[in-house]
Amino acid sequence: MVDGAPAGGAVPGSVDRRVTAMAAVLGVLLLLASLPTAADQQGWADPAWWTASIGYGLAVVLLAPAGAWLPLPAVRALWSLYPLVSLVLTVTWVLTRAPGAPPTAWTWGVEPLAVGLAAFAWPAPVAVGYAVTGALSVPLVVWLAEGAVPPGVAEHSLLHLGNVLFVMIFCALRRHLTHVAQAARRTVEGGRELAVMEAWARRREQVAAVVHDEVLSTLTVAARTVGPPPPALRAAAARGVELLDRGVQPVGSADLVPASALMAGLRRLCDEHGVVLTGPPAAEPGAAGSDRPSWPQVPVVVLHALLAASGEAVRNSVRHAGRDDVHRRLDVRPIPGGVEVSVHDDGRGFDPDAVPAGRMGVRDSILGRVRALPGGTGTVESSPAGGTVVTMRWARP
Repeated sequence: MVDGAPAGGAVPGSVDRRVTAMAAVLGVLLLLASLPTAADQQGWADPAWWTASIGYGLAVVLLAPAGAWLPLPAVRALWSLYPLVSLVLTVTWVLTRAPGAPPTAWTWGVEPLAVGLAAFAWPAPVAVGYAVTGALSVPLVVWLAEGAVPPGVAEHSLLHLGNVLFVMIFCALRRHLTHVAQAARRTVEGGRELAVMEAWARRREQVAAVVHDEVLSTLTVAARTVGPPPPALRAAAARGVELLDRGVQPVGSADLVPASALMAGLRRLCDEHGVVLTGPPAAEPGAAGSDRPSWPQVPVVVLHALLAASGEAVRNSVRHAGRDDVHRRLDVRPIPGGVEVSVHDDGRGFDPDAVPAGRMGVRDSILGRVRALPGGTGTVESSPAGGTVVTMRWARP
């Protein structure tokens, strides 16, 4: 494991590409600062050494695109190659330069890049050893070649010992970016797990709502029915069996359906329960020459939620309105970007704030279903002896 990497997991490839790009920026800045020295040394350099040093300079410029495009194993191999080439060029300059040439090569000025890449490629102790070696090798070779170390070389050597700081800085930078990347990955994975848990929770709520709305309601009516079941009860029982057989529609379906499908479903609901359906006929989007209002298409999940919530509102009215002569009406109309459905009755009404927390009908099966939709809202207006109005709206968010 690379010493600068945290122990909690492998270094993500995106981190290695980012730190390579940062190192490339540093290398280009150092290269620009060294260009005047390189230009002055051209006449003193051995042709082979000069050609190799120019190739090294081009390699510094190409480090950024190489780090972005090359496979990661190749990028990491470059980290080890740059420091070695830099050290060889810096040391061999002393041995191959023309007589009277300055004792230090221009490549020595780009050494912080080599030290930083060494910090990526090797364990921190090895990278520190490289930084110390790079700082002391030049005066050592000069001393061996000339028998003395010029004061300027000794001063620069002491300054280059500070490159040890680059090892610590680059190791810390890589470690920090790795922790950030791993934290982001854990956040994404945690979000996925949470989404799965929420999806299962919604599925359980849907199943509970189907059982409450369809099965229990049908069984309650059947228990009160004497004699052969009426057609409406048989239709409700068939619908409940169908829902349980096919399962609950998955949340998040993005398929769009025309407004006529919503109207047809509401019309069947009203026919089953003797409810008056009011609202303008729906003209499908793009219908030419029609004076009917154009209704937006709605996702399948919205269609099912509105139909289920409307059905529960109607059945809730049938169960609790309190009189046989209650008038019920279901209004449906287009609104900007969506649709509104409202169920009215003039029954005995109730106090919405007094509904027990355990009662699913209003809170979960009606309002909860619609409010769970992005862009869905629902309200209940009622008072004792004042009737009830349940309003459900959906507009594209």
